[in-house]
Amino acid sequence: MGYPTKDLKDYYLVVEIKLVDLSLFGNSEWRFKDLKGYMKVIEKEKNIYRQPGIPFTTTLSELMQNRVK
Repeated sequence: MGYPTKDLKDYYLVVEIKLVDLSLFGNSEWRFKDLKGYMKVIEKEKNIYRQPGIPFTTTLSELMQNRVK
């Protein structure tokens, strides 16, 4: 399956990604710039070209509170 065979670790994570029916979320939009994790990225990374590519996490509760209605 193409997994690396050098320098193996005791554990690794495999994630399966599936297409999602957008109607399940009602074609929602979110104000991601108001999320705490995103704001931390902006504070730490001053290079505006790198900011969009830096991953961050949030809770489902916070995400839903920042949903555009």
